[in-house]
Amino acid sequence: MEGASSEPLGPVSSPAGFLLLSSVLDGRTAVFPDPRTLHYFGTDDSGIPSVRFRNHCAAASFEPSVLVQITVSTMLWLAPIVLLLVTSSTCNAGMGGRKLLDPSTDDAPPAYSTGHTEPSTVDLGKAEGFTVLAFTTVTNTGPTTVGGCLGVCDVDQVVPGEGQITYSDSCRAAKDVAVAAMDDVKDAYNEAANHTDDAVIIDVVNIGGVTFTPGLYKTTGALEVSSGTLYLSGKGVYIFQMDTTLLMSTGRQMVLSGGAEASDIFWVVGSSATFEVNSVVMGTVMAHQAISVNTGATVTGRLFAINAAVTMQSNTVAFPVVSGGRRRQLQSVYSEDAISPVMPVKLLTAEEFTVIAYATITNTGLTNVGGLIGVNPGSAVTGETEISFFPEPLPYGRVTTDGAKIPKADAQTAYDDAKGRVDNVVGVNIVNIGGLTFWPGLYKSTGALEVSSGDLVFDADGDESGVFIFQMETTFSVSSHIKMHLVNKAKACNVFWQMGSSANFASYSEVVGTFMAYAKIDVWSGAKIEGRLFSLTEAVNLQANDVVFPSCSTDDAT
Repeated sequence: MEGASSEPLGPVSSPAGFLLLSSVLDGRTAVFPDPRTLHYFGTDDSGIPSVRFRNHCAAASFEPSVLVQITVSTMLWLAPIVLLLVTSSTCNAGMGGRKLLDPSTDDAPPAYSTGHTEPSTVDLGKAEGFTVLAFTTVTNTGPTTVGGCLGVCDVDQVVPGEGQITYSDSCRAAKDVAVAAMDDVKDAYNEAANHTDDAVIIDVVNIGGVTFTPGLYKTTGALEVSSGTLYLSGKGVYIFQMDTTLLMSTGRQMVLSGGAEASDIFWVVGSSATFEVNSVVMGTVMAHQAISVNTGATVTGRLFAINAAVTMQSNTVAFPVVSGGRRRQLQSVYSEDAISPVMPVKLLTAEEFTVIAYATITNTGLTNVGGLIGVNPGSAVTGETEISFFPEPLPYGRVTTDGAKIPKADAQTAYDDAKGRVDNVVGVNIVNIGGLTFWPGLYKSTGALEVSSGDLVFDADGDESGVFIFQMETTFSVSSHIKMHLVNKAKACNVFWQMGSSANFASYSEVVGTFMAYAKIDVWSGAKIEGRLFSLTEAVNLQANDVVFPSCSTDDAT
């Protein structure tokens, strides 16, 4: 300013750090942070002391960069001067709700390093569908929400406080599933830790108030965000390697911008990780030891404690999104080597039936059935008066004992066909397949199968002719409230189950496919079946169920 003294007289002070001026600017109000942006600049041309300050907020109806000059005499004339206590750094007018990154600038801090090579991503394998995975245990206090799968490798499978955990869209994995996922986490940890090409050395401990772009970053000590916000800016892969600990102090945040995604951020922690109260964390955290998440902290990503526990306290652990907001597959794919059988199992005349039994069909309560039902060589259908038939498809209803003879024989042929398939068979070496995704293929177990922890997904990967065949030598069971899902053009009419013994569907479970059991089939209260129930040597027992004829329409498969 021409004629102004070059020596500042010092900052203007106001209680609570803010000055509110009224009536001088066309009756509008101006709010200015102090002391960072409100300073004396000396005298103006007339010799009257004046101040100049930059209007960061739009409460004065000025553009963000406008410089406003008001003389001290004018300010003294204003009475009263009202004090405004501001609890948020977000200005609600003229800034589009934009959060100020720093009181002195509207932009993120300069990048820590530029011009380096982006690393390749880290392959999580079967762990990709998990958000919380621990070697010893997961403990929880207070209401916590977990997206994706949660798993514990310890044999006892104890999760103290699990009753207050809400699983959003996904599952609590069984031990064998968790162990397989943790094996892949160890591989991922070693892979990420061994990245060396074009690594940028971090020579500070506190990386708060710093911006990082995609790249590989390494420190031989600890990292923390203890003052300021950590900015991750730009689409691409971020890998942070540290030899010891990772700490997020109370209320500190990681902020994504410029296309950065939590699914592309990896923290390789040589010791333990701690996220203090109300901190905000982004990315997959792979800690060699424990992970502690304190009250109110939120995580968009994953928490993997390779040799110890994950501790949570009233948190939200959200599954990380990818481009376009589409979620990655929640459940782990059991085998990526599976190949769809060329042909589905041929049912012949049994195709029009939803229930066929050797000895009898029993029913208790109001049951709805689509298609035909029949018994042969037995004849009894107890509780038949409480069975109603859906009007479609045609034909529907109960056939006579003689009318069921050929369909019963064709059901046996279909069973033998499914059991005899061997081409491209994938061995299922676990009992509980809950929480998993299966692609079209032929799957075989030499024992029993069950779906007891987490829903089961059939993913046809867009192939509406994809066939799923499951062979098991003994029993099959589905636990209460567990569901099976058809996605990406998978169809119920192309799912087949061959069981060497019996099948049991617990209350309110929901299953899909043609179930061909050598022995009995029990369907408990409220369970729903989209498919068929064939018992070759015993009975089918129903209890207030819906048995829907299996759809071959892609309209029902997303």
